[in-house]
This record gives sequence, C-alpha cells and structure tokens, in this order.
Amino acid sequence: MNIAHLSSEVSPGARKLRTKRFLCVLLGLAVVAAVCQGCDGIGRGTGQVRFTDDYHAVLLSSGQVYFGKITGNDKEFLTLKDVYYIQSRVAPGTKDVSTVLIKRGRELHAPSVMFVRKDHVVIVEPVATDSRVASLIKEDKERNREKK
Repeated sequence: MNIAHLSSEVSPGARKLRTKRFLCVLLGLAVVAAVCQGCDGIGRGTGQVRFTDDYHAVLLSSGQVYFGKITGNDKEFLTLKDVYYIQSRVAPGTKDVSTVLIKRGRELHAPSVMFVRKDHVVIVEPVATDSRVASLIKEDKERNREKK
C-alpha cells in the first residue's frame, strides 16, 4: 500500500468526528467572544445598556419580579422608580388564589425608589404597553388620580 494514499483517506466516522470537534471549537470561541464583549460593556463605560421603555420587568435571583421605571443604571445598581410587584392572595373561605399587582411605596416605610444590586438581577425585559401588567399599572394610576 502507498503511505501517501493511507494518510489522505479518512473514514466517514473520523470525518464526522473531526467536523463535530471543529464546530465545538468554533462555538466555544463564539461564546468566549460574546462573554468578553458583554463583560466589557454591560453597565460600564460606552457599552452601557440603555433602557428606553416606560416599564421593565426585573427578575431577581430570589425569584421576585419587580415592574418599574429604570431611572438609573450604574456599575453596581439599577435604580427603579414607580415600582410594582405581584402578590398572591388566598381567600380564607374558598381557598381560591388570586394575584394582585401591588404598588411599592405603600408599605410602612414608604420607599420612593428602589436600588437593586446588578449581581442579583437575572433578567430585565420591557413591559409591553398592551400587556396585562401595563393595563393594571394604568388602572392603578387612574384610581389614584381620582382619589386626589
């Protein structure tokens, strides 16, 4: 047998394995590049994320979700104003569970602003203007305007 002939001939299984390895390495490099890009930009310098929608859902590592206006975004904290959260309530007689949107600031300490450490934020998403949350916020604002 010719040695040159053996070295250039690759079995289909080996070719498939080589292709998989190449794709894995390529995917790994893409992930590393994306992570490096994100580490440099999010919340720092010129690559800072800008939040332009009226309200955002902010999911924390504790599982709690807050809906509010992001008014500040520095290196360590997101600043939220006009904050709401969802609370589940159980009717004592029927045991029916209902969810209610609560305006933050009506607690005993009456907070007007909320500072959230970025290392506790899992995800931030815009609240669509036609969503149920947005309409509940709008209803709450209208009710409070009528009371004044």
